Amino acid sequence: MYKKLIRNSPIFIVWFLFYFYFAVKLLGNNILLVLFLYAISIAIALSSLGETILRFLEKIRPLYTSQEKEYLIPLFKEIYNEAKRKHPELGKVEICVVDSMTINTYAIGKRTIAVTKGAVETFNEDEIKALMAHELAHIINGDTIVTLLSTIGNGVFTVFVLIIESAITASEIIDEGPSADLMKSMTKVIKVIFSVIVFIIMFVGNIILSVNSRASEYRADKFSYELGYGQDMVSALYLLEKVSLSDNSTITDRMTASHPIIAKRIGKIETLLDTEELSMKIFN
Repeated sequence: MYKKLIRNSPIFIVWFLFYFYFAVKLLGNNILLVLFLYAISIAIALSSLGETILRFLEKIRPLYTSQEKEYLIPLFKEIYNEAKRKHPELGKVEICVVDSMTINTYAIGKRTIAVTKGAVETFNEDEIKALMAHELAHIINGDTIVTLLSTIGNGVFTVFVLIIESAITASEIIDEGPSADLMKSMTKVIKVIFSVIVFIIMFVGNIILSVNSRASEYRADKFSYELGYGQDMVSALYLLEKVSLSDNSTITDRMTASHPIIAKRIGKIETLLDTEELSMKIFN
């Protein structure tokens, strides 16, 4: 999983190191303190406690009712066993539910795949299996770890930014004196410059992470296809495209979107299916 994370997300690794470097600089090159904070945050995030916290925040719960268990567990076991044969390193993963009528499936941490009530009501069994395969791919490829680490890096960085902004704000409270007005003006200029720098860093970071996220969606779609659910994935995406609201997003929204345009995803899978069909015709 971690090897694939490095191979699939080199841009993210570089950006994560930049977060770390900038955090060190913000604290006056106190690398030991930053290392300590990052180490503690990452250890918690990758632990079972971290996964439990994520489930709580995302309102994800285990399967409680017999109806949920009888319907979802056999579907998931089929997909999980196929994925496990291809990737023996895949650890234990639990299928869970979100009590929401939004249509979504997603993976978090290292052991959780969630299906919303809306998705269960919308998709047929084969489509749900295709989507489960897609989400398993995110765990296998280390995409969920990328999300965890980016959240940690962003969080630690934000804490340091708040510390620095608080220090700048505190410096604005200056006793009256001959140089008080000059000092206040300089502090305001520094505060504006600092805010602009932080905004640029965060914006660029969001774009980088979004590009990485969109690439991971294509990889996960391909994994679902490789497990034999290409046509079912296409069917699920067509249905998702149909029920989705019209795209009124701005250029900035599209630059920082975590998912590609659904039509592009459909097109890539259909190309794989067409190539497979052509190959079968040639060899038959």
